[in-house]
Amino acid sequence: MQAKLASDESDRPSKGKGRDSAPTTAYSRTSGKAAGATATSRDGKPQLDLGDSKVPSSERARYVALDCEMVGLGPTGKQSALARACLVDYDGDVLYDQFVRPKGYVTDFRTKYSGVRQCDLRQGEAVPFEECQAAVAGIMKGKVLVGHALSNDTDAMMLSHPKTMVRDTARYRPLMRTLTGGEKVKYRPRALRELSKQHLGVTIQTGEHDPSVDARTAMMLYRKFRGEWETSLKQRSHNARVNSKDKAGGTDAGVPAEGAVVARKRPRSIGQSSKTRPTSASAGSSSSSSNSGLFGRSDGVALRSINDVDVSKGGSPAAAAAAVSRKKSRKGK
Repeated sequence: MQAKLASDESDRPSKGKGRDSAPTTAYSRTSGKAAGATATSRDGKPQLDLGDSKVPSSERARYVALDCEMVGLGPTGKQSALARACLVDYDGDVLYDQFVRPKGYVTDFRTKYSGVRQCDLRQGEAVPFEECQAAVAGIMKGKVLVGHALSNDTDAMMLSHPKTMVRDTARYRPLMRTLTGGEKVKYRPRALRELSKQHLGVTIQTGEHDPSVDARTAMMLYRKFRGEWETSLKQRSHNARVNSKDKAGGTDAGVPAEGAVVARKRPRSIGQSSKTRPTSASAGSSSSSSNSGLFGRSDGVALRSINDVDVSKGGSPAAAAAAVSRKKSRKGK
């Protein structure tokens, strides 16, 4: 089987050929295998079995991985702007890879890490931001999005994606660093190059970054942990549904069952202006639900008035308050 180099020039935009310093990591599109493991392919190169060879093509088509490179804007160059976007599919094939013209004056190309140079962003060499945004959004639509620290990429693209359809290797707890010492365990993201070295045996990001390499690496990590990852998500979703039903049924401590009478504190002020006080002429035609403006809630759930005084039948809020006061004074005696 013909292996593919992760930094193959065919995967880079024509403007960036031959300038990437990423390591020549072997990666097979069809088998999802990469250099750095003990297994050996027919061509003699070491490969990594990700354990998902039986995943059908229809399921593979549901996933894409995104990685972006940014440059700096502003006087200090700390304001990040999109300069290159890359999407790969489940098998590592590049779906989209383009340099993007930032909206603003670039003061720091961050070439050491981004691999972006001034010549890459000239008009005619890079696409407008809106064109890139539309193209990436079209590819992402309806797909499960894989990546590392994806919020940085989607923020740069000014795009959002459903949380349930995001698989971020920087946020998956088995791939995160745990900090102990306090009462609660804290989780912190790890660098993609660390995860790649530990779990894939592949060295990346030794020089200028290539988004196609980073996107493939994130996809490979997801594929390796896909079984456990998806199982944990299904379990979490199931637990959330069960908890929601338990709360609705009143099985949780302190949560009243549906339809249960709930005692509510008397409002501090129950005064009402004469303009809004119901008159005897209109009281007969109004139902008890008309009390919602005084004793009800904004969501339309009507509550009983204090001391069971029906304001809609001619009683006034002041009379209701007086009745409560008299009842309390009698109890005090």
